[in-house]
Amino acid sequence: MEKLDYRWVSWVAVAISILVIVFAPKRVPGHENFFILSFTSSFAFMFDLVVGNILDLYDYGTHRVEVLDLAQISIVNPAIGILLLNYWPERKGWWRVIGYLMLVVALLLCFELLWLKLDLMRYKGWSLLKSAISYPFLLTTLRIAQLTYRHMVRTASAAK
Repeated sequence: MEKLDYRWVSWVAVAISILVIVFAPKRVPGHENFFILSFTSSFAFMFDLVVGNILDLYDYGTHRVEVLDLAQISIVNPAIGILLLNYWPERKGWWRVIGYLMLVVALLLCFELLWLKLDLMRYKGWSLLKSAISYPFLLTTLRIAQLTYRHMVRTASAAK
């Protein structure tokens, strides 16, 4: 029996991500969302280049580089980052932040598991456990980058 091609699911995810980037309710200013988009896209691209290509620990769908792979990295990941940071619990206590991070990590792991089951991604040394360990670090790095950007904007505004 012939194996089904589920790459259309990736294109749907890319389309939904574009809609999220454009139309999702935003709690942070537009320039900050643009920074999140740029930073997350660059960070995801570099992470994928090192972990996926150089270390060869995972692969998307096929063994060759495709436009769809680039779209997933440069559009889906920033959309997740924009959603994450727009709904980040502000000044509500560490237990809410940790709970929020746990929820986001669980959702990302479910998304990754779906990609594995649909054969849109395959592990070649990577595992869900490594993802579960790396996601909190990556999401916290994204939050620190956002706070650093806010500080730089406030400092530049105050200097005028």
